[in-house]
Amino acid sequence: AARPRLGRMPVLTTERLELRPLVEEDAPALHSLYTDPATWGHFPMGRWSDPRQSRSFVTSSRASFRRLGIGQFAVRRRGSGRVIGSTGAFVLAHEGDTPMRIVTDTTAPQDLVPTGALVNIGWRLRPDVWGRGYATEAARAVLDLLAERVPDLAVTAAVLSTNPASERVCRRLGLDLVWQGVTGEALRVRMHRPPVPGGEACTRLVFADRPLDPDLLAARNRTL
Repeated sequence: AARPRLGRMPVLTTERLELRPLVEEDAPALHSLYTDPATWGHFPMGRWSDPRQSRSFVTSSRASFRRLGIGQFAVRRRGSGRVIGSTGAFVLAHEGDTPMRIVTDTTAPQDLVPTGALVNIGWRLRPDVWGRGYATEAARAVLDLLAERVPDLAVTAAVLSTNPASERVCRRLGLDLVWQGVTGEALRVRMHRPPVPGGEACTRLVFADRPLDPDLLAARNRTL
């Protein structure tokens, strides 16, 4: 991936893709992506239903870029204006036994990372572009950005076993499986009717780019 431009809101380019930080104008395309039932086959109850969810996601991303220089991107083929997906990362942090929350507080000094923090990376692509390696290509560009801007933070990705495609992306990115078990989301998949393919034995898989401190891993799992 090309080296990101200086500034809080970088544009990333790869051989085939362009990643631009989400802006308000991307909310309709984002809503279309996250309300498509095909993208939620592994977790049907997660499907978005309210346009405010898209606008809130964009707002959180922009706040994260202002605070820490990382956030969420709209993915396009180079030379095309059509959004084919999204990818990006948020810093998650916690205090004590609380679940982890996205760090977007812009009243704190820029670049100040709270204690008890890690990064979570994710991706979602339109079904008509699946199977072309775009998710891996886009997420790898985000990993390069994370290595530059938050190198001291562990990078994690959490997927359900009902989503083997995302599990393969994690492994292609060089992330290692550091935990596997039953979480609230996995139980919801197991109990869903009509049954989700493979859902009767659904588990949550947590991947990371380095070994995780047990307390940090426990806090990560409380958010699942």
